[in-house]
Amino acid sequence: MEKVKALYKSFSNGLAKALEILSAAIIGVTTLVICAEVITRSLFGWTYGVFEEGPRLFFCYAVLPMLGVIYKRGRHISVETLPEKLKGRSRIFLMLGIDATMVAGSIILLMAGISGTQALYASGMRVVGVLDLPEFIFILSIPVGGGLLLLYTLEVMVSNVVSLFSIDQAGANTDPQSADNKQPLL
Repeated sequence: MEKVKALYKSFSNGLAKALEILSAAIIGVTTLVICAEVITRSLFGWTYGVFEEGPRLFFCYAVLPMLGVIYKRGRHISVETLPEKLKGRSRIFLMLGIDATMVAGSIILLMAGISGTQALYASGMRVVGVLDLPEFIFILSIPVGGGLLLLYTLEVMVSNVVSLFSIDQAGANTDPQSADNKQPLL
């Protein structure tokens, strides 16, 4: 069992790192492409449609797949008033409630994304403009993001359940999303 847990942890951390690198690469290339478009348009009067369309179309792949990684690391937007006042089992039960809500939201996002992607795929709609690509390619980022968010939310939820059973009588902070355990992105 320890081997499986270690293998999953390695997979989970590797996937998170790959998503971070992908997101950073997309944002970096997007920034360079927008800069090149501004320079060529202002200096030479040249414009390239791919420079205009590409960044906004591919940006969804920098944002949506990162939702799960951000949640896993406790770097999501949160209001820490109530969780900071609670200690021990009460805090973990609150965090489990938040996790359950996140699981429900992830499933809704995943199902809506799959439905929307299937509809666009079946319709054969294409992006209008210079980039003649099927539109479902860009909407596919929604179910990918929802699936990754679900994966990482379940991981955090399991960690909270484990910490619920391993909490000592002193009420030590074993919350995987606590301020002590937050990992920086990249």
